[in-house]
Amino acid sequence: MMLLIIVVLLVGAMVPSGDAMVQDATNLVQNDARYYYKANFHLTNLKSNEKSQQHNSNFKFRRKRTVDDISRYFRPIRIRPFYNGTAVLTDKELTRLKFLLSSVLDEIKSTLSVFPVAGALKLPRNMSAACAFNFPRNAHKCGRIRSTYFAEYCLNNIDNFKLPQAHLEDLTYYLTANSGTPVVSHPGGPGVADTDYILYIRATATHVCTTQGTILAYSNYCRRDEHGRPIAGYINFCPAALKRNIFSDRLVTKIAKHELLHTLGFSKHIFPTFKVCSMTANSMTCKNRYRPVQSWGGYSRLVTPRVEEEAKRHFNCTKDSEFGVPLKTNNGNKYSSHWDPRYMQGSLMTAELTKPHLLSLDNITLAAFEDMGWYRVNYRMAEPFLWGKNAGCDFGKDSNCARKDSPYFCQHGGSAGCHYLHLDRGQCQSPAGFDRCQLMRQQVSCLNPSADIPDDLIADHGELYHDRSRCFVSNLTLTGAGRSMGLSVGRCYKHRCNETNLLEIKVGQSPWLRCPFDTAIMVSRYGGTLQCPRSGILCLKPDPKPVSTTKSPSLSTTPATSIIQTTSSIKDPSPDKKVELTFALDYDSLDLEEKNKLKAATIEKVINTTSVSRDRIKDVTIRKGSVIISFILKPSTHSSQGPVTSEVYRNLLSVVNAGKFTVVSGNKTYSVDYAVQVSLEKTDKKEDSSTSAGILAGAVVGSLLLFASLIIGLVAFNKYKQSRMRVSPVSTPSVQTMEMTTRGQSAATTARGVVTSQIGQFEDDPLTNIHFLDRISIQS
Repeated sequence: MMLLIIVVLLVGAMVPSGDAMVQDATNLVQNDARYYYKANFHLTNLKSNEKSQQHNSNFKFRRKRTVDDISRYFRPIRIRPFYNGTAVLTDKELTRLKFLLSSVLDEIKSTLSVFPVAGALKLPRNMSAACAFNFPRNAHKCGRIRSTYFAEYCLNNIDNFKLPQAHLEDLTYYLTANSGTPVVSHPGGPGVADTDYILYIRATATHVCTTQGTILAYSNYCRRDEHGRPIAGYINFCPAALKRNIFSDRLVTKIAKHELLHTLGFSKHIFPTFKVCSMTANSMTCKNRYRPVQSWGGYSRLVTPRVEEEAKRHFNCTKDSEFGVPLKTNNGNKYSSHWDPRYMQGSLMTAELTKPHLLSLDNITLAAFEDMGWYRVNYRMAEPFLWGKNAGCDFGKDSNCARKDSPYFCQHGGSAGCHYLHLDRGQCQSPAGFDRCQLMRQQVSCLNPSADIPDDLIADHGELYHDRSRCFVSNLTLTGAGRSMGLSVGRCYKHRCNETNLLEIKVGQSPWLRCPFDTAIMVSRYGGTLQCPRSGILCLKPDPKPVSTTKSPSLSTTPATSIIQTTSSIKDPSPDKKVELTFALDYDSLDLEEKNKLKAATIEKVINTTSVSRDRIKDVTIRKGSVIISFILKPSTHSSQGPVTSEVYRNLLSVVNAGKFTVVSGNKTYSVDYAVQVSLEKTDKKEDSSTSAGILAGAVVGSLLLFASLIIGLVAFNKYKQSRMRVSPVSTPSVQTMEMTTRGQSAATTARGVVTSQIGQFEDDPLTNIHFLDRISIQS
């Protein structure tokens, strides 16, 4: 019996607890996910890097790099912000600025990778300002420090901003030309650890701010390393502009990103110094790239390999051997630090400040950063850029913008129409830098439900201002409205892309109507026509906008029996999901009534955006951080309740990422900055795993007990039988004794067979496997 107890205890100790099993599985999944993320990221960079090498004859460091090589050489850029001179901002304003800047820094970190700085980053001294003379035979040795030298400033003494001494190298000089030991004149500091780039951020009412009231921010780089890469930069936000509250969070974010990219290298001072760099495990060597900026065709163009490749692909230009992208020119035909707007309208790196939903960080701009030589670029972070898409090699020239059929340029100044993205009503104008070319400049956003348009005009023309609305050139006028149709102008109508990715629109109370590309249509009860846009702008593949799953009866050609099937019960495999929507707002600035209104308006927006039924949304809450509204999304059990959970979240996320999830509460409009799906299953999964482990342990222990009981019973029964039999002391075992022994062995084998059978059944249980796979998907 003692032996049996010892065996049971040993087996119990060998069986891990449920929590331990869950923890082991979790670690395995996390490690696998981390490995695959690194592999995919570096393979992407490897392909783009090899293409860049193929286009550069000066690149002598040619060898095939493995994924391990690149992961060892490059890391996402580490940018450390330092806030200084922000005393004029209130705590709320400073919190807002820091919040917006943190999102920009995170995005740039995901976009650019660099050869990392080893140890602490220290900024070099400006020796031309500090050193009085160099020894003739060794120009790298300073012989004397200027008596007028006191501090280090950012490039060109911008705003007289002093660099912190703690971030500087020691300033040294030599007593003689042959001296090997320098003398420290001005000691530096410890530098900044774990950093590849230092960003100084200020909010000071400088001369630039006070004399140019429309300026929100400006920037410059401060220092470059020995390879030419900028390692410190400066951005000043004009406090008066921030305090006026006329700039939305999304616009401030776009402008901050624009200025940061300038300080990282997109600058007229840095264009001529682009490099071709080679790396080893411990060092980096760079050479000057051959003539990055060249003048031809009347423009100064950036003609580096990756820029040319991306530009040719974007504009679909195959006939020109060289197709650089023009830079905007200023006084005296000198190029600036921006793209020419005629060729790159809507790019984040043009000079014109416009609406944030019309600005994008494009592939061509990212290609310029790769051609600088110091960066590897994650092109997956590029945003859609449609200006001049597939327009050919002549796009942007005077002859091209004068074409009457151009979808990008217009010919009649002052005429009303649609911005080329069809998100806004526009007016034909010639902005600065467009010379004789004109385009439809945005006037009124179709996405704005509070647009200042008289209600009677909206009703007469069937317009709707909504986040799913787009601009169409139209003179539709309700019959009997007492108004003449007049000229066709830009008007806003709700649109969708149906299941076959074709455009449909809704005019007033009309059913959904098919709008074939580049065709004029008529609408019942309305006089006039509506011009459907050309293809290539709306209903792209994949469609970035959520698609309604409900078909209009007027458009359906499906028999009634099929319609009944579309409203039948469905099986949504998803469990309950928690969704969190984050607004960049100060939670404490809202009173209780404002919080409740914002919460209710947000849920209405979710319902209208995703076509989910109200009964699937439960447990709505609002909390800090900045302002987070969360709710539980129940799975769909019937098609009338809307799409399945995964599709609802995917559609919701696409609208948020596109910057189109706006909520009107009271007389204010708020934008959701982030959407996150939080699993509710982690605890349950651990409990399930723990229970399963307990069942397994119980099966093993129970089987062993059964086995031991059978042995004890057989021994006792055998003794009992022997006591009833007459056996000679020297005789061989009887047949009956041998039979009982055989039966005992059979019983033991059967007991072991039970254990094997139970374990096998448990491992093959489909429900158990499903739980385990769910846990993997959550962790990855």
